[in-house]
Amino acid sequence: MQEKIKDKGYWDTLIIDLLSDSISEIARQELELWLSVSTKHLHYFNQMKELWNSTAVADPNLPFNYEKAYALFAKRVDEKTELIIQRKKRTILWRKVSAVAAVMIPFLFLSYYTLFYTAPV
Repeated sequence: MQEKIKDKGYWDTLIIDLLSDSISEIARQELELWLSVSTKHLHYFNQMKELWNSTAVADPNLPFNYEKAYALFAKRVDEKTELIIQRKKRTILWRKVSAVAAVMIPFLFLSYYTLFYTAPV
């Protein structure tokens, strides 16, 4: 089981300061000590660094296309919405099938019993 990092917000702030080159020397030393204590801390730092680099925050000169970002967001929302609607339809279908089965199965057993065990010979 993965152990939880204590004071995650504090360490996130130090990592962000390091990655944005706005960290003080004392904070840098504290972060380096924290990273050397545990491989879990180093792994967390590497994940944060990868996330930082992938968001293009590291390079403010890259242009950001708001329309393209919104279109991608809207497309993903539509896909998720369609998936949710499909799941609801499936759930409703299974509920109906279960309700019919709940009525029909006892009826069939009762009919079978009535026909073969209570009929005069």
